[in-house]
Amino acid sequence: MESRAPFHAELEALKGRVVALAALVETSRQGAVAAYRNLDPVLARQVIEADKAINQQTCDIDEACLKLLALEQPVALDLRRIVGYARAVINLERLGDEAVNIAEGALAGAGLPGECDGALMELADHVAGMFT
Repeated sequence: MESRAPFHAELEALKGRVVALAALVETSRQGAVAAYRNLDPVLARQVIEADKAINQQTCDIDEACLKLLALEQPVALDLRRIVGYARAVINLERLGDEAVNIAEGALAGAGLPGECDGALMELADHVAGMFT
């Protein structure tokens, strides 16, 4: 029987890459909210710049998922893990894009109308809870 140890090592490495991407996205989210709250253009630009790394890592992880699917032909639990990682990185990339949108709002310097600023901060706090 053929050993699947290298495959499972690749799966664990893939998991580590997804976790690292999630941490990067969370850092961007925190930075975007702080930049918006404090109207900090330097921090806002850092968040916007960091999105390039998020996008690159997303593409790299997606490519790794496709490679594992194509070359290893996983089944059952392994297949679900790979597909789950691929779906997770899509949502993480979207969250990174939203951080950029918030950072761009900080650069514009204008708050949101009415109660929207408060709603944005509540939503940011809710999302922070989802990462813990």
